Amino acid sequence: MMLSRKTSQSHPLRIDTLPFGSGAIGLTFCPGKRQSNALSGVWDRGLAMDLDVMADWGSTEVMTLVEPWELEELCVPDLGAAIAARGWRWHHWPILDGDPPDHRFLHRWTNEEEVLRRRLRTGGRLLVHCKGGLGRAGTVATMLLAMEDPDASIDSLMARVRSVRPGAIETAAQEAFLDRRDWLL
Repeated sequence: MMLSRKTSQSHPLRIDTLPFGSGAIGLTFCPGKRQSNALSGVWDRGLAMDLDVMADWGSTEVMTLVEPWELEELCVPDLGAAIAARGWRWHHWPILDGDPPDHRFLHRWTNEEEVLRRRLRTGGRLLVHCKGGLGRAGTVATMLLAMEDPDASIDSLMARVRSVRPGAIETAAQEAFLDRRDWLL
């Protein structure tokens, strides 16, 4: 059985929008990805076309959660340079696929999450992506919401993220990490 190729034209980049202050968090999969062995089929996207969609959405910064080797595997090793060329801030904060954030991510988080939230409150538009736009991206979006509203239940915040991005936060490990709240500063 021949799988059809999914391109930026046949499957335009979908950015699911989560309001945050007067800004927004956008959740999506890796822009420009090319992958022949994905469970979801064959991907052959165009990075420039996906970046144009991100510009139309209003991206002011991009958080990439895939590992450096995944950027190579997805054929977008220069993603950061392409984002910077658009004038957007690029945050490359890798998390292992299927896992919750680890010490590498949390170190950056501790130093920069308040700045991110301030930018979002004042109209910034942060696009968060991983490979498929679900597990890692959904986890980080939930973390941002929890930092902004620490009294809200994690279940209600996960539900809010899943209401705009069905399937977000994919694993029990990601849910348990969010439930522990030990990452709240």
